[in-house]
Amino acid sequence: MTQTHWGFQHIMPYPTQMITDGIGHSNFNIQGSAGCNRDSFYSQRSSINASIFNEARDTIPNGRKCSRRARDLIDDLDFYINLYDVRFNLPKILIDVCPDEIYFEWIFAHFRIGLLIHNDENSDAWFIVGDTVMNDVDEKYKLDIEGMMRIANIVRTYGNES
Repeated sequence: MTQTHWGFQHIMPYPTQMITDGIGHSNFNIQGSAGCNRDSFYSQRSSINASIFNEARDTIPNGRKCSRRARDLIDDLDFYINLYDVRFNLPKILIDVCPDEIYFEWIFAHFRIGLLIHNDENSDAWFIVGDTVMNDVDEKYKLDIEGMMRIANIVRTYGNES
């Protein structure tokens, strides 16, 4: 199932799917469900961005109700960015720790992605805000596995533009 958002294609997650780069070029197949079986996939980790994700993990405080989910979020982002074969330098992930939530923001040249991990898991969300290159997108979504895949695809497709 294909949907178009902000002028690029998004492939809805199904057990077997073809991932496209947004303009119809397929890059690789994903078999299975990455959200349930991360260990069943081989994804060579690119050392180019390892420090970005490691620094973000180290910034998350211990002992908060949402700390474990926040670390899982960074692990998922790291996994999907590598699975989608992002091979350019990523910007630093900014982190704001509040009493009831941990907020992440990733700022690129034409868009920014925000991710919110709240004590109440039902309030977790992510958003994207973009400029005219990104058709002035301003959308908010539930933070789930499909969202992680969508974020990785957006970063891979548009994150290296200046």
